[in-house]
Amino acid sequence: MKMIPTQLKSYRFIKVSPNKAPIEKEWQKEGGNNYSYEDKEFQSYLKGSGMYGVATGFNNLIVIDFDSVVVQEKVISKLPKTFTVKTAGRGLLHKYYITDISESFKILDLNKETLVDVQGTGKQVIGPGSDLGTGKRYEIVDNSEISKITLYQIKEFFKEWIDIEKRANIKANEEKDEICAKIKDIVKVPDVLRDLDVDSKDGHCSCPMHSSKGGRCFSWKEDVWHCFHCDKSGNIFHLLMHARNIPFIEAKKELAKKAGIDIEFREKTTEIFQQQREVEELEVKDYYYFENVKKDKDMIIQDFLPKGVLTMFYAPPAQFKSLLAQYMGICITSGRPFLGLKTRKNPVLISDLEDNDQIIKTRWAGIRRGMRIRSKKFPLFYLQRKDVNLLDSSFVEKLRNTIKQYDIKFLIFDTLHRHADYDENSANDMNRLYTTIFQKLLEDGISIMFLHHTTKMGEFRGSSDFLGMCDLVYRVCRTKNTNKFRIINEKNRLGETSEIAGDIEFLDDDVIFSMRDAKEEKTEALSKLKELTSKIEIYFIDGQELQRKDVQVRLENESYEYSTATLSRCLSFLVEIGKLQYDEKNRKYSQLGHNEEVN
Repeated sequence: MKMIPTQLKSYRFIKVSPNKAPIEKEWQKEGGNNYSYEDKEFQSYLKGSGMYGVATGFNNLIVIDFDSVVVQEKVISKLPKTFTVKTAGRGLLHKYYITDISESFKILDLNKETLVDVQGTGKQVIGPGSDLGTGKRYEIVDNSEISKITLYQIKEFFKEWIDIEKRANIKANEEKDEICAKIKDIVKVPDVLRDLDVDSKDGHCSCPMHSSKGGRCFSWKEDVWHCFHCDKSGNIFHLLMHARNIPFIEAKKELAKKAGIDIEFREKTTEIFQQQREVEELEVKDYYYFENVKKDKDMIIQDFLPKGVLTMFYAPPAQFKSLLAQYMGICITSGRPFLGLKTRKNPVLISDLEDNDQIIKTRWAGIRRGMRIRSKKFPLFYLQRKDVNLLDSSFVEKLRNTIKQYDIKFLIFDTLHRHADYDENSANDMNRLYTTIFQKLLEDGISIMFLHHTTKMGEFRGSSDFLGMCDLVYRVCRTKNTNKFRIINEKNRLGETSEIAGDIEFLDDDVIFSMRDAKEEKTEALSKLKELTSKIEIYFIDGQELQRKDVQVRLENESYEYSTATLSRCLSFLVEIGKLQYDEKNRKYSQLGHNEEVN
């Protein structure tokens, strides 16, 4: 029977076949076919099997799985000391860590070959002590405790290998001409390597810029290259410039000659062509172009919240704004639906200067239980500093660094006016707020939502520039004396949903959100409006003259439920259609023509 190391006994395990693949389906899910160390079925499996798998992602366990000797040798001394296993195959390492976000991803070279596998959620590695059947075992080479590391730190350690192909494709400004494009169509990286007397058979070779023991530190494709030792990369022009130590113009001439291009003739022709283009018409787009434009599916919340937008969420006090914002954050970080709308799982940061720790704790626990989320670990983070000032460039820089460190994709400010000293009626202050903070975060690819208070009557507070800087504006309306609410879209960019209706049930320990039919809600509201209008009209049949407060008293004596806004709408409507008239001097309503008859 395999002896599971003490460091791993609190994690989850799976059954694997001799080819290292999981035997059972749905092993990645909580409550699925993964086992605790004490599980009797798993203990029985261990007795008869030579291998087992460690399911990563659970309890934020990740394993850095090396596939390249070069990368492993270069980075191994930089990584924090931790529990480490040597694999039975190539003898490369599995380094176990506990992280803040158990994201799985690969680091590839230019040929799309794996250099490092970061095994997190939904992945597994073969556990220490497992035997491949060849006599080789997965051996513990460092029996330390499992150390902690952040996702940001992992990406920093492997920064020089991440997005190599993207970095290698960066083009120098001097190369953006047709001659260079034509040269690159004809001359490829292997052609230049042969001219430099470098053997380049299989996409890996020695670097022409320096000596190399193994002779495989230089990785290339036809158009781009990268050296893992000297960390240089580029295209054919860069390669010749670095290898021969010559300026760009000389490299261009040499490569043009190799491509059989008369560079002087081509440059003159290109200059004439550019002059002709300057007098051409501006590009316009017709119906057929827009007919083929695909719908933007890059959403954080389906049909509600796109990526990379600035959103306002506003309402009077006590309308569930903060509670809905926290619920939204939990839905996004756990990948659960928000009021029936699908979410894309992303880390979220809420900068909350409205609520204290106890309120946040109570809400968080209640929402989590109401959503039946067992795990207490998901990437929802809170910032509660009291010295926040979004107009302070030094604080903005700290905020951007924090966002980068935790890989935040969605940021909520609750409420905005507590985060900066600005005049919401000043166009200059709104512009300063946008350029100092919002524009920078949007350029970083962050989606932003800020909560904003209105007047007690629900009227918008602030200048039109406040609304103008937002891509999306949602108004939250709570039905009086109930836990029902509506989220109404008052400004949209991509045809987001116009209205969502919901209900909140507050139990002893749970807070449960449910979606209601917005159309049905409107129908009920219209029916209520008609019913109240008819009731009020009856009060005036016998020639009564009543002030608004008199109407309210009669409704309350009948224990009739209504809102002041609905009452105002009913009275205004009856005046508008000629059923009632309003005496502004005495502030009384009466049947139209009643005062004339009395006189």
